Amino acid sequence: MTIKAAGAIGKWVGNGGVLLLMANDIKNAELDSFNLLSLKFGMQFNENKLHLVKFNKWQLGVSANFPDHQLFKNVNKIFLKEMASIICTKDSKSVYYE
Repeated sequence: MTIKAAGAIGKWVGNGGVLLLMANDIKNAELDSFNLLSLKFGMQFNENKLHLVKFNKWQLGVSANFPDHQLFKNVNKIFLKEMASIICTKDSKSVYYE
């Protein structure tokens, strides 16, 4: 990701494009480059690691307490493993957090 590319994508989204941003933890993603884009939308991915799942203890990554939001209709459970937290800035806001 470059500043120029992030600007072009930001403009495209501003003109009606739809973008889904997904990243991993600092060990498995280039968050400095990724944040060039995410900051255009008021989100910064942090250099930390949440939902550590060791060996086969899969329940450590299970989340099941969802807010009343259209993204979670008919969702009973999700599995999150080794992900970065996000800081929301500008007009962005979180719809789910733990």
